[in-house]
Amino acid sequence: MRYAQCGFTRDMFRLRNAVSRFLIGSLFLLLTGLGANANPFLYVANNANGTVSVIDAATNTITATITGVGAPNAVAITPDKTRIYVASPGTGTISVINTTTNTVVTTFQIIPPNFKQALPPWGMVFSPDGTRLYVTTGNAQVVAVINPQNNTVLSSINGFDVPMGIDITPDGKWLYVANSYAASNSVSVVSTTTDTVAQIIFGFSEPIDVAINAAGTYAYIASPPANAISVLNLATNTISINIFGFAGPTSTVITPSGTVAYEADGASTVLSEFSTVTNKVLTSIDLNGIPNSIAITPDGTRAYVTVGGNGAGAVEVINTANNTVVDTITGVDNPAGIALKP
Repeated sequence: MRYAQCGFTRDMFRLRNAVSRFLIGSLFLLLTGLGANANPFLYVANNANGTVSVIDAATNTITATITGVGAPNAVAITPDKTRIYVASPGTGTISVINTTTNTVVTTFQIIPPNFKQALPPWGMVFSPDGTRLYVTTGNAQVVAVINPQNNTVLSSINGFDVPMGIDITPDGKWLYVANSYAASNSVSVVSTTTDTVAQIIFGFSEPIDVAINAAGTYAYIASPPANAISVLNLATNTISINIFGFAGPTSTVITPSGTVAYEADGASTVLSEFSTVTNKVLTSIDLNGIPNSIAITPDGTRAYVTVGGNGAGAVEVINTANNTVVDTITGVDNPAGIALKP
């Protein structure tokens, strides 16, 4: 009887080992699959040929090309990362891309009430909860409010002067909009509760871009003619300091650490890094073309920069640890906006 029990125990032991190996193998495959799916993907607007390139950040290769997006310029990703919005000011359209299938699911125009024709979309930003999309319209002088659930225009906010760059505070309460017209040289502060301009801040030089830090304490305003970044204190809505040493700054991205930022110098072939602690330029990185837009990986180890003005253009990959170009991704065509899906 004892031997029978022993034999039964050995069989159970073998079965337990087999089950353990199966579970461990399945867990490995699951984790491997999760790791593969977790690789960041970049979406690059190819302004010249009306496409969007999808780049796998793990291999720095183009894995898909999405057509039918007009003449794309700016791109924005929904907070839940399921859709990419691509603005084409030349055609007056915004295309919506499903990030699972990498296909255009819809295209719409911005025609607010009392407007007879579509407005050109330029800058875009989503509210943190994803219930609103705010779009600047350049010479149309308004900021359109879009419902991303059905892509309809909810309202239009007036009181701007060639609005271009736009960003929103982390709490979703305030929009900061760059009025790029030379006679204005201002940034408008918009209440998202009332959809009205609450304040206009002066002291810039044809501002074109706005970047707000994750803490919601400062905004960085790019003024190309002044070759400067103005640091705006959001507690007082006053300029704390102007950072010089750029060459036509056009696009700012703050790293996940919040201590440094990268700036595309649109009047040169340089990407500048500056400290948000000391408010000084730290270094300049030579690129193979004129930088347009920047995306940073979630871990902050890589910066991806769209560059043009040199043939068909490219996406330059920067190692942020030593600020060197470690890869150049070709196959894009006059790339403009770029967005990263973690």
